[in-house]
Amino acid sequence: MIRILWQQMWRRLWMLILPALLVGACTMPNVPGMPELSDMPEIPDLTRLTDIPGIPRELADVPNLLQELGLGDLANLEDLPGLDTLPFLRSEPGALVLRGPVERGVQVGERIPGTDIVLQGITEEGAVFEIAGMRSVRTYADSLDFDGDWPGVPGVSYNLRLRLYQISRDRVRAAGVHQVGILNVAPVVGGAQPGTPAGQELSFPSTWGLAPGAAIPGTTFTYVGVHERGAEIGGLGEGIYPYHKLGDSVRWHGQLRPDIAADYQLRMLAYGADSARVGGIVTIYLPAP
Repeated sequence: MIRILWQQMWRRLWMLILPALLVGACTMPNVPGMPELSDMPEIPDLTRLTDIPGIPRELADVPNLLQELGLGDLANLEDLPGLDTLPFLRSEPGALVLRGPVERGVQVGERIPGTDIVLQGITEEGAVFEIAGMRSVRTYADSLDFDGDWPGVPGVSYNLRLRLYQISRDRVRAAGVHQVGILNVAPVVGGAQPGTPAGQELSFPSTWGLAPGAAIPGTTFTYVGVHERGAEIGGLGEGIYPYHKLGDSVRWHGQLRPDIAADYQLRMLAYGADSARVGGIVTIYLPAP
């Protein structure tokens, strides 16, 4: 008897479920705009992103951060040099210090920008470099470091810590961290349009905490304070809406010095009566040597 009752119950349940399955099977493929599984965007691994040396945790959810920095390959690399391997530079008044992750692809005959490191060739032993005028054979995971002045640009220091992670027939790729220190910064709005300055482009993920009245380093923008419409940014220019809510973009383009252009693509990360925090990507354009 119990067995018969169970059979009857399952038949009734199946009669209820079957029409729903048939309706779903018939209608789902016709829903307009329904993406295929292969078209669904990948969910970024924020934990892995913040493992990359030099990426502030506050910027982990900024869309396309690695792509904007030109660092798409770094998400799968391990044991990269950290910021602690760079010499400490203090941001003195009138100076700007930027640091962060970097990736470099170098062809045979090319110099790593800003350094005395030139790739001379590829042999069975490894990649043959000229470093400080001397021959050096490097293979996978070997270091490529530099500390010195940026060639031909007074008042600019450059530090680089790289590790080789790819060697091909005529090209190598290396990744790590770098740092630039710029003296005599006197920012001026304007100049060449973003993306057009000639010379070497360097990009850095950066964040700053600002007290009321303080300027975003390297720019003419200041944090004024809290308004009912949001965080007020000063220095935008007459007639420009100055209020920013959390996540709003803050863009500045101009000259750090007459010979160095810069483009700031920042967002409002936090703000209150006593302080605000902004962060994003800072790109500078150094004259080519």
